Amino acid sequence: VLWVGFTLLRSSYMMLPSSWPNFDESELAQTALSFDQNQDWKFFYSVGQVPPLFNWLERILFGFFNGPLLNLWFFPAVISTSTVLLGFLAFRRFFSRTLTLLATLLLGLSYWPVFAQSFNVQAVLLPFWECGAFVLLACSLQRRKSFLGMGWALALGLWTGLGFLTYKAWLVVAVGVAGVMLFYPTSDPQRDRFGQKFI
Repeated sequence: VLWVGFTLLRSSYMMLPSSWPNFDESELAQTALSFDQNQDWKFFYSVGQVPPLFNWLERILFGFFNGPLLNLWFFPAVISTSTVLLGFLAFRRFFSRTLTLLATLLLGLSYWPVFAQSFNVQAVLLPFWECGAFVLLACSLQRRKSFLGMGWALALGLWTGLGFLTYKAWLVVAVGVAGVMLFYPTSDPQRDRFGQKFI
């Protein structure tokens, strides 16, 4: 209930009469709508060679509402609000309760997270996917020596691999996640020496 209320509060700009989509939003929406007509489920779209995950998810969600602008901006609002939820889970794994509260408030109420939700572009998925990767990274590192840790590591690998379908800048995050997984200190001195030499 709190998440739904937060989504509606953050997306109240959609009710403004002066809101109108920009060129990128229109182009991505047109691409998503053309999937049914062309059966063209390729991996890169438009002149900028945009990765496909945003368009695919947006096409699935189109048609839930009667208003075209609400259809256009509801998905980024949900993703943006879900980013705050995933950010809270990631912060909770790494920080104390007080610092988690402060970081979640900064993530949820600062300029860029609120501003980014007002655009129907694929970059909205990047912070969401980053927070998900941080949650999975924390879970896999905390349970590293158990059998369950292998499952978390597998989920992290799958999530990181799917991240390449979100935005072109995902490579930076994937390299960081791979670096932490490879060189995080363990109880194996041979592996730790290899990581120290590599760094």
